[in-house]
Amino acid sequence: MNGTRIGLWLAVVGGLALYPAIRLQEGVSTTLPEYVFLYAALLAVGFGIAIWGLSVLRTLTAEWTT
Repeated sequence: MNGTRIGLWLAVVGGLALYPAIRLQEGVSTTLPEYVFLYAALLAVGFGIAIWGLSVLRTLTAEWTT
């Protein structure tokens, strides 16, 4: 798997995990595992977008320089 696919998969899976993570936050009291779930989903989205973006940037710069 190349960087573009890994980044997109991380962003999609993290994005799908955001909905239940946010819904769990709506309770009366929020526990530590719920916060960990939310932050893990946010990190997955962030790293996915970063890896995908760097992969696309690397591809574009390689095409521009050749």
